[in-house]
Amino acid sequence: MFVKNDAPSQRYTIAKPTSAIDVFGCNGVFEKTAGEVDGDIKNQVASAINRTVLHNPNYDGWCQVSSFYQAWSGGSGSVANLYAKTLHAESISGLTYAFAYDDQCKQSTTISGDAASSAEVTVELTAF
Repeated sequence: MFVKNDAPSQRYTIAKPTSAIDVFGCNGVFEKTAGEVDGDIKNQVASAINRTVLHNPNYDGWCQVSSFYQAWSGGSGSVANLYAKTLHAESISGLTYAFAYDDQCKQSTTISGDAASSAEVTVELTAF
């Protein structure tokens, strides 16, 4: 059960995922269905599972890049999203969109906010 800090009377639950596809694809129980708060919680939990930090009781630790993708043996075997780990390791500044909701904790290359309004991009196409 999850509780929003500024609205402790509101409680949210997420069912147990039924498959690895639900986790890696952020499908099934992680689909946004009941509004912004529900969607944000599902985003954070799906990202924490993909990054192998959900077991960290300190929520602030969920966004510490140095703790991402460490193998965790709390279940039936060691788990980690090695696909996402590899994409981030091989990307410029470690930023990429390796799984749905990978923008959580500012890990994607998406330009948004103030940066988007002042960004300028020049694309030059040459014959090939």
